[in-house]
Amino acid sequence: MTALVSPQAANIERVGFAVLGLVIEAIDDAGTAAGANGLNVTLEAQIVGDIKSIASGVKSAVPRYGGKVNARPRSARLIGNL
Repeated sequence: MTALVSPQAANIERVGFAVLGLVIEAIDDAGTAAGANGLNVTLEAQIVGDIKSIASGVKSAVPRYGGKVNARPRSARLIGNL
C-alpha cells in the first residue's frame, strides 16, 4: 500500500521494519541481560547500505532544532511514550 502513495516511503518502511526486526531479535536473544545492561546491535553491510540509501529522505522529513535532528534521548522509553 505504501508504495502506491510513495515509492520512497515504501523503501523507508521496508528498511525500518528490517532494522526493528533485528533489534527485537537481539533483545529476545539477550533475554533479561538486555534490560539490565543495555544492548549493542551489529548491522551487516547490506542493511547499512539500505539505511544510507534512505537517509537523505528521512533527514529531510525530520524536524531539526538547533542544527540537530529532533530525536529522543538514548534513554527514552519507546513503549508507552509514542
